[in-house]
Amino acid sequence: MSAPIIWIVTPFLMSLFAFFFRKQRLLAVLFTGGICTFLAILALTVRIDSIFPMGPLKIEIPSELILFGRSLIINDGDRYLVALLYAMGAIWFFGSRIAGVNEYFVPNSMAIISLLIAAISVQPFLFDALIVEMAVLISIPTLLQKESNDNVGIFRFLVIQTLAVPFILLAGWGFEQAAVSANAQQLYYFSAILLGFGFSMWLAVFPFYTWVPLLAESGHPFVAGFIFAIIPATAQIILVDFFNNYSWLRTEPVITGVTQTAGILMIVIPGIWAVYQKSILRLFGYLVLVEVGFAVLSFSVNTHLAWEAYFSSLLPRVVGIALCSMAITTWKNQDITLNIDSLKGLFFSQPISVISFLVGWFSLSGLPLFPMFPIRFGILTQLSQNNLPAAIWAIVATFGLFFTSMRLISVFFTRPEHNEFQLKETPVQSIFLGIGSVLLLLMGLFPNIYVRIFLETLSVYKNLP
Repeated sequence: MSAPIIWIVTPFLMSLFAFFFRKQRLLAVLFTGGICTFLAILALTVRIDSIFPMGPLKIEIPSELILFGRSLIINDGDRYLVALLYAMGAIWFFGSRIAGVNEYFVPNSMAIISLLIAAISVQPFLFDALIVEMAVLISIPTLLQKESNDNVGIFRFLVIQTLAVPFILLAGWGFEQAAVSANAQQLYYFSAILLGFGFSMWLAVFPFYTWVPLLAESGHPFVAGFIFAIIPATAQIILVDFFNNYSWLRTEPVITGVTQTAGILMIVIPGIWAVYQKSILRLFGYLVLVEVGFAVLSFSVNTHLAWEAYFSSLLPRVVGIALCSMAITTWKNQDITLNIDSLKGLFFSQPISVISFLVGWFSLSGLPLFPMFPIRFGILTQLSQNNLPAAIWAIVATFGLFFTSMRLISVFFTRPEHNEFQLKETPVQSIFLGIGSVLLLLMGLFPNIYVRIFLETLSVYKNLP
């Protein structure tokens, strides 16, 4: 049995099976969450393309599967990314039991994870755009809410993600044709332009970023958090694959300059808007944009330390987004108005969710003692060596997030008159949020625990610095 069958085909078939008993929420959660947990542990413990004993048997898991004339390849270094995606699925599936998501979330999201792993592993990479589009289409039913008619963000997300597909397909076709063309240089540059437009839409780069805060406001917060965690991460890994296969994309000064400008804009614009924003949902969307901006910035720096910083950020980013989305969902389910002015004194009635939200917010903002701080510091240090003004702009925008952090603390801990301390979170919510908060704090204090694992993924991309 090959690795793609274990981590792509089988979970996709299991998602179809789970779809038929999706109305039995607890059973669906336990079934899909258990499968994701098992697949994540299996990816961490079993080496691909190596023989390992299992009792009297010796088993080898090949890395390649030929399906419909296309190759799906999961290398040994890729298994850490696979483990992260399925661990993320387990977190969201078990959390969905207390988040109040609709019946389509669990089976559809499991299919999304398997499809996105297929997009990362498919060869030739021309087909990754079509697979990602399938995942986007499947995600739409999970975002819809019966009690809300505001679907602007959901439809904008669908439109922009769909518009990216022809650009990526044409770029992939151009890269393949350039190798046998007499006008190879012109075709390469034209393909690079198309590639830039496609990934700008996928990654919500200016001016295609508006769907992120709108989706945070229109969709279910917990489901939106899942989308924010998995779709941009997959697009980034596909982009890393392009940089690995076509080294000139990383070294071309024009492309480097454009990529740096895009990353800075993704940090500066949301960082400034966050200062004036009153909706906690839109604030969450802007925070995600800043995080994606730093990922793009690390690509443009193109040093070994910058690539290490990117891969090191994958796990704390997922946990931070999960904490923020679950905390917001907890408030939404109790009919709390998700406006900053309406959240005054929330700590005294929702202490665990408030602390968890702040832990996730502080981490994604890059505050000291949290896991994203050394990663951001490393990226900005590398950037300042070649482009000091860009590094200064990024630091200024980061201070905008710090100011917003102080503003949130002031709002949450302002005690209203005649309001006694209460604990309105359920025990299950408290346990889920508490575990996530402790995990994120431990990652900030002991980063070597997880960093060494994900740095092995970098070995797959042999052409990167």
